[in-house]
Amino acid sequence: MEDAIRKAGGATNFEAIVTYPNTETIIKHGNEDLILINIGFGSFRSTPHTLALEAKKLNSEEGKAAQFGGEVFKLGVLDGKLDEGLVTISGEIDHIKEIKTCKEIVDELMEDIMSTRY
Repeated sequence: MEDAIRKAGGATNFEAIVTYPNTETIIKHGNEDLILINIGFGSFRSTPHTLALEAKKLNSEEGKAAQFGGEVFKLGVLDGKLDEGLVTISGEIDHIKEIKTCKEIVDELMEDIMSTRY
């Protein structure tokens, strides 16, 4: 996904930022909740919302890949429309316990750096 964002001109090699408007979804779900689906141009793990469940049903009952376009990622990830889109998430979701602002993250990193340098 990060490569697609870079190719679209949305980030440099240093940064690739995806902001999930519905952060409760990320914290609420764990790796065991994710659904592995095939949507024609790849396999993804998604949170268990309507469209992902429909894709899973197509995959398992009919042996077919769900034919969704890339807009499903925009709807789910960027627009926060969880039942109309897909929210793809890494299996590392279990490590996310809280959502911090960029400032909080940078401040923590700087505090660590400053405490080890002096």
